[in-house]
Amino acid sequence: MSITAKQIVQLFKKDKEARRELAYLLVSDMEVRLVLTSAVLREVATKQDIAKLDEKIEKTALALKQDIAKLDEKIEKVAARLDEKMEKMTAKLDEKIDRLDRRMEERLRTEVDRLYRLLMISLLGILTAILTNILVRIVLP
Repeated sequence: MSITAKQIVQLFKKDKEARRELAYLLVSDMEVRLVLTSAVLREVATKQDIAKLDEKIEKTALALKQDIAKLDEKIEKVAARLDEKMEKMTAKLDEKIDRLDRRMEERLRTEVDRLYRLLMISLLGILTAILTNILVRIVLP
C-alpha cells in the first residue's frame, strides 16, 4: 500500500515532534534555507514599500481634506441660501400679518362706530320717549 501526500501532511499535523524534525532538516540544508529566505523576503515589505504606502496615505488624506473643505463650502452656501429664503419668507409673513392686523383694526373701528351709532340712536329714542311722556303729562293733565 502506498501513502499519499495528503496522508503525509495529515500525519505531520498530528505529530508535533515530527514537524520540528522536518523543519530542522529543511533549515539545515543550505539550498533549502536559501529558497525559504528568498521566498520570505519576497513577502516582506521594504522601507521603500512602506515609504510608498505612507506617501499614498498622505496623498489620500490630503485629497480627503480638500474634499471635506469643498463640502464645507457647499454646506455654507446652502446654509446662506436657506437663511436668505427664510428671511424673505419671514418678511412676507410679517407683511401679511401687518395687513391682516390693519384689516382687523379697520373692521373693529367700523363695528365700534356702528355700535356707537346704534347706542346714540337708542339714547335719542329713549330721550324722545321720555320727553314725549313729560310733554303729554304737561299738556294733558
